Amino acid sequence: MYPLKLFFKNPLILWTTAGAIVLNIGLWIVLPLYLRQPNTVFLHYTVFIGVDYVGPWWLVLAMPVLGLTALLANLIIADLLFLKEKIIGYALAVTNIFLHLLLVLAAILVILLNI
Repeated sequence: MYPLKLFFKNPLILWTTAGAIVLNIGLWIVLPLYLRQPNTVFLHYTVFIGVDYVGPWWLVLAMPVLGLTALLANLIIADLLFLKEKIIGYALAVTNIFLHLLLVLAAILVILLNI
């Protein structure tokens, strides 16, 4: 296991992790703020059928939970592999930020669907 202090001294690891954490915190704040009022919200939309999945508002919190779980898993795996293969650690760190950008996009679409 690579020492965490040295692991986070790497600028790529530090900035991608910080960006993913900021986006995840944003998801935790914005989703309940916009979608807490109605008891049920539209959770999935298809072009052919329209809205096909409706559920309670708290199910949208699956997005930040998924993001946080992936963030922690990727950081643990990246830290374990960083000593042997730095490129895998970099790839996992960059994957975190891309995953969170996709989650933010999905959250925006769910919010727009329910306005």
